[in-house]
Amino acid sequence: MELEEPDFLVALTHTESADGRLLELNWCAYNIHTKSVTELSNIFINPSGEELEDIFTSGEVTETTGLTLQDMQTAEELPSAMQKFNKFVYESIILQNSSFSIITNGDTLLTQLLPDECTRLGLKLAPHFSKYHDIQAEFEKSHPEASQNLSVNQMLRHLGLTEVPEKIRAHEECKNIIRIISHIVKSGHKFNAQKDINTEKAKPKVPPPVKQEIIQPPLLQPLLSPPKPLYGKVIIMKGTTNKTEESEIEEFLYGLRIEKILHVVDPYGERTGFILSKMLSDEDAQEALCYDKRKLRNRTISIEEASEELFQLASQNAESMLNGERLFFIKIREKNLQLQAKSKWSYLHNGNYYYGLDDKNDIQNYQQLRVDEQEIINIFRSSLTKSLPFLTSEQRSRAVKLRGFHQKFKKIEVLEYLRDFEVTKNNLILRQDSIDKTTGEAIVVLKTQEEKERVLKTLSNKMFGGRLIEAIPLINT
Repeated sequence: MELEEPDFLVALTHTESADGRLLELNWCAYNIHTKSVTELSNIFINPSGEELEDIFTSGEVTETTGLTLQDMQTAEELPSAMQKFNKFVYESIILQNSSFSIITNGDTLLTQLLPDECTRLGLKLAPHFSKYHDIQAEFEKSHPEASQNLSVNQMLRHLGLTEVPEKIRAHEECKNIIRIISHIVKSGHKFNAQKDINTEKAKPKVPPPVKQEIIQPPLLQPLLSPPKPLYGKVIIMKGTTNKTEESEIEEFLYGLRIEKILHVVDPYGERTGFILSKMLSDEDAQEALCYDKRKLRNRTISIEEASEELFQLASQNAESMLNGERLFFIKIREKNLQLQAKSKWSYLHNGNYYYGLDDKNDIQNYQQLRVDEQEIINIFRSSLTKSLPFLTSEQRSRAVKLRGFHQKFKKIEVLEYLRDFEVTKNNLILRQDSIDKTTGEAIVVLKTQEEKERVLKTLSNKMFGGRLIEAIPLINT
């Protein structure tokens, strides 16, 4: 059974340094049906952790590749380069409801260079990089009479085509691959067997024998019918601000199809910095995971899988009229439709269901399942709370943490709570998370150890403004 041939072949070539660092990517697309070609695109890449001047000092790179230090003045970071390539294939191919496959000259770029660069930056390669065609293998299948392991220029000469030199060798190589593709497609060759980067990585690197039979790769699913991924359609983005707009998320996920974007709100209707995006397909969601750890407004965004159920709960929360009323929280492992119907706010985290109830009579029936409001707050500020300003050991020994205040509280409220003590605003710190929201916690540096002990004895577990305030020695937290 033959695999279905893609509509487009995207030739992808590169320039690398003497130490194997990726310096440039070039691409050009060939439409197999119309025999048309797009213009050559290229991006110079700034290798992370390297100084460009050091790479070009010896002149070896320029001599072997044609690339100069002056060319690199417009170099971009790898995530930006990947985003532009994804934008190209999306606008030029996917929007036409067409399929495509990358074609390279050999295996090194996709099995070694690009994965290594992504590993350095903690990036994930998009799924369309996992399978590809190799012009060397395709040429050997279409012209078995030719010698094996020919260079691109040697393939041109075998076909009787004239070499057209370019200043940068990788540009010349990309254009020549397209010329070879055009020639062998017109002669009837079919590109219906891809390589898999995982299979090629596992192969031992040994010199090829003098005579080698053409071995067909294992049978793969057709390009237009990929195996169903294990991912759902919903992703959760963490690390945005409470002012991040939907248009910014759409730009961040450029090239992916989004059905709906939803801001996750806390029990008081405030944005948490978590955003749920429901993608149009499983494939879009899978590719969105590759955007993990990229930056939006100089903030690193974490992207994880999320469930459809979480999306539905968050959607109901966003539509509810949350007016900051006092809620009591229940935490259970199993979904409870009765509780969900009564709750003013619901959430799903680490396999636990959280329900916020406002009826004290209801809460009595579930008293053993009740959790502190602080546990809810911690869900959204985990790993996001800003570090405290520097305090000396002596200051920490006199400090107390107060927690349980409303998330919109101000210093004047804390000073009112501490009205029997000599505390000024300068000795008071309101804890904030990474989106500059107060967390319900305050740090107070008292004048003496005796004052600290008096706060712990008289103000711990005391009601204030309808809320239970705890006092804890800072040195123990």
